[in-house]
Amino acid sequence: MKKCFEVIKSYNILTLIKAGLLEIHRKLWREFVRGSYAQNYEDLIISKLLPQKRNGVYFEIGGYHPTRLSNTYYFYKRGWRGTVIEPNPDIKEMFNKTRPEDKFINAGVGVKKQKLKYYKFLIPALNTFSKTEADNDIKNGHRIDRVETVNVIPIGDAVAKKPIDFLTIDAEGFDKIILKAWPWQRSKPKIICVESDVKPLLTKKGYKMVFKSKYNSIFLFEK
Repeated sequence: MKKCFEVIKSYNILTLIKAGLLEIHRKLWREFVRGSYAQNYEDLIISKLLPQKRNGVYFEIGGYHPTRLSNTYYFYKRGWRGTVIEPNPDIKEMFNKTRPEDKFINAGVGVKKQKLKYYKFLIPALNTFSKTEADNDIKNGHRIDRVETVNVIPIGDAVAKKPIDFLTIDAEGFDKIILKAWPWQRSKPKIICVESDVKPLLTKKGYKMVFKSKYNSIFLFEK
């Protein structure tokens, strides 16, 4: 409740009204009518790329929320299971309650084991390890709630040896770092959805970009 009051004080009334109307539209049209939980229907697009796949496996880095703006909840509802990594400790209980059959890792991921500053905003979707990203969001009028020190684990330690059908990354500025450190020799996901511009990197790995929305690009492994 306290955080709600902080949000109200930090944004003007017109911004809050617009955000509220967009949220109502998202819930009614996107979720209830279209059945999509992603930011720009990425889940529906990916489902068309894997139309016959049942009991698939996903790997999500930057889970944010178990259902809202989620690229994987659509698949969870259809029997898929996987691993979700999210550094924000505030949603651990929510994730375990809503998606108990997923493996939830409450940590950041990177190249090596370390501790990093985690910038937490009043709007959690903006949370990031990147000071550059945080500074840009502050310049755009957003407010930091607090800065915490969070554990970061090597991405190779989190990736199991079983095949991954779909990898989605939303790490707010760390996407390219994570993909460079990804254990490619033992894991090449069929589909990758990523926020940052990583086309040259993934093209070299045998992927083709098949869709690009305002925020995300979707790559399909061809070789």
